[in-house]
Amino acid sequence: MRYDINQLNTGDRVKLRRFRDNLKLTGGGYVVFGFWSIVKFIMMITMQQEYADKIFETSQVDGVPDSTILAVDIIFFILVSLFVIWIHLWIGLGAIKYAQGKKKRRTHLILAIIGVLITIAQMPFYFYDPVEKVLQSAQLMDIASIMVDITLIFLFLDMIVSTIQIDKLISKD
Repeated sequence: MRYDINQLNTGDRVKLRRFRDNLKLTGGGYVVFGFWSIVKFIMMITMQQEYADKIFETSQVDGVPDSTILAVDIIFFILVSLFVIWIHLWIGLGAIKYAQGKKKRRTHLILAIIGVLITIAQMPFYFYDPVEKVLQSAQLMDIASIMVDITLIFLFLDMIVSTIQIDKLISKD
């Protein structure tokens, strides 16, 4: 990743700075999306009782007390939340470090490509219920989630394009 910036012409320097700034911004945005996804999940659980009932079901299971089941559910939720935050930090901070020239590996690029494919693949499920095998109309919360997912797709695409453009500009001699 070490190169002499003086070898680049003025237009290429401007482009490199622009794509680096874009990559830093999208990396930071992806970190924020990680925290937002946890907040969204907490809101979904606390504001919609049917989800809370499904997740924190406290029925007797083979003589295990309800409090134990609830504690296991909460610990599982915390572990999943930490994993989600870790993934977002790994991708976001990796993109930021790559933009700053502190990191050579482009792991964030591969994970961003996977992320955009997964996000696009799950979009139809806002309108289709696979359990009942019917089309459904999107609820207000679904529309907000769709808008967030579309924003996430654009963020991923900008991260991918910026990384590729930085590579092209750096490899120019």
